[in-house]
Amino acid sequence: MVAGMRKLFCLIIAATTIGVFALRDATSENGATAAVAAKIEGALPKSWIVVERRPDTLPQGHYWGQEYSGIRGDEILIQGGADVHVAWRDTKGEWHTEAVGREALKLYVMPSSYRESLRRFFIPKRPAAASLLFEGQTFKVYAYPSFRILEKERLDWIVKHGNAIRWPDSPENTHTLSWRNWADEIPQMLKGM
Repeated sequence: MVAGMRKLFCLIIAATTIGVFALRDATSENGATAAVAAKIEGALPKSWIVVERRPDTLPQGHYWGQEYSGIRGDEILIQGGADVHVAWRDTKGEWHTEAVGREALKLYVMPSSYRESLRRFFIPKRPAAASLLFEGQTFKVYAYPSFRILEKERLDWIVKHGNAIRWPDSPENTHTLSWRNWADEIPQMLKGM
């Protein structure tokens, strides 16, 4: 009976200790987001701004179509100055091009213990995934060139009335941004953090 109580007591102590360390570890790692955002925001090119921060996210394309209950991080959305156009065909078959958004860069600040799903490579038609841009001691940063819709009402009208849509200059397709050397500059900004 005493041995059983001792085992139970040891298990409770171990579970509590592990829980406290895991909570402290996750909290200190997720606290990196504000520091990363501030560091990047202070060194952005003129036409680029941080427009949104979203907590509790996963990097674009990671764990897509899979059950996931692990750790999450924060997304920082940085918007550039270049327009992103939608090309659409009307009911008469004529093509039109309109600017409905701006280029953007999605950064995902993840705890250093985060790991990508290897199963995602076996899922056909999965979206393109954010790639690892920087790995520090307490956090990782993944990046994904994208765009941000600014003219939602107009885009909704185009989707409703057009019969074909393309995104010819979307960074998701071209993999280019007006901030040409972002993939070199951002890791340099974050060194030593």
